[in-house]
Formats: sequence, structure tokens, C-alpha cells
Amino acid sequence: MILFLEYTKECVYRIIYLILNMISIFMICFIYFEDISSIFIDIIMKSHNKSLETFIYIDVTELFYTNIYMALMCSFLINIPFLLFHIYLFMYFSWNNYQKRHMGILILFLILLYIFSMIFAMKLLIPVTWNFFCNYEINFISIEPRISTFMIFCIKILFFSIILFQSPIIHFYLLFYKIYTTDFFYKRKIFFIMNLFFFNSLILSTNVFMLFLISFILILLNELSTFLYLYHKELRKILNYYNKT
Repeated sequence: MILFLEYTKECVYRIIYLILNMISIFMICFIYFEDISSIFIDIIMKSHNKSLETFIYIDVTELFYTNIYMALMCSFLINIPFLLFHIYLFMYFSWNNYQKRHMGILILFLILLYIFSMIFAMKLLIPVTWNFFCNYEINFISIEPRISTFMIFCIKILFFSIILFQSPIIHFYLLFYKIYTTDFFYKRKIFFIMNLFFFNSLILSTNVFMLFLISFILILLNELSTFLYLYHKELRKILNYYNKT
């Protein structure tokens, strides 16, 4: 009972730390909204092959709500590495030395992938996808994008990039540590796919075509991760067999 209370107390403290950290990041992002938005706009300005001079807003409250939205989403994004770190510290004393070493490598790898996914989205995904859609511009119609639409677009791309790189690795490690098995996964595959569609519709896109495309890519990567796990498992069996003989 005492041990349970100690774990509960530590869990509450870590949740409070994360909430305070998120509030502080939110306030910083809210204050420096102009600087943050200029980072995204500069990426488009440098890569856009047609004239794009200004972004507009058509409602007097739109810029204010866009500021709140960006600050909230940026606080979520920036807080992801801190969340992973706190999960590792919370579980640290319940693991043996083997688990500590491997989970430490996993958390470090996920944080590095998070940084890489952010750079990948900022340098490649956002400008390429933006230019792709802007190329459908008609000659006598010029584009004047709304600032809120543009910011939501950038945030969705960032979330997609993070999930794209993190999901297969997490799936592989869950199989590797037998949190669930391949049989458990395939028997409940429809349930996993439905949850994936639901999650994507909430976070990434409300467009049906983009929803199916993103979900298909994530399903494909998770299937590849499952294949690599099974290949690794069979390879270890073969090596153990030859070592015994």
C-alpha cells in the first residue's frame, strides 16, 4: 500500500511538472507568435515558385484565435520530448538493468527521431506539399491564403511527420518486449485501424482523401515494422540453433 502511494505521489508530481512546463511554453509561444509564424512563412517564401507576398485574415478575431491555437499546438509539440523523459524516469526503478539499458536507448532514439522529423517537416514536407497545392492555381486567379489556414496546415504536417517516424519504432518495441504479440495485433487489426482513422481525423486531417492516404502510409509502415520483428525473431532462432550445434 505504501509503495502504491509513493508511485501515485510521484506520478502526480510528474504530471504537475508537465502541466507547468506546458503552461510556460504556451505563454512564451503566445507572446512570440509573430516570430514563430515568421519562421513558417519564411520557409514558404523561399520555396514558393510564384509570387506570394502576404497572408490575410477575414475576421477581426481570427488572428487572436490563431495565436492561441499556435501557442497551444506548439506547447504540445515541444512538450513531447519532456513527456518521454518523464515516462522513462517514472518507470526507471521498476526495470532491471537489461530493461533500463534498452528502454534508455529507445527513449533517446525516439527523441532523436522527433528532432529529425521536425527538421524533415520544416525543410521538406511543408514547402513541397504547399507548392504542390499552390501549383493548381489558375492563371487569372491569384492565391491569398488566410494565416489561420496556413498555420493549421503547418501544424498538421508537423504532427504527421512525428507520427510517421515514431509509430513504427514504438510498434516494433511493443512486439519485441511482448507488450502485445503479433497474434493479438492481427486478431484485433480492425480495432487498431479504426482507432488509427479516428485519431487521424482528430489530429491530422478532416479531408477524406488525405485521411485515407495518411492512414494507409501509417498502416504500411506498421506492417513493415511487424515484418522486421518477425524476421529478427526467426533470425535469432536460426543463430541460436547453429550456436548449439
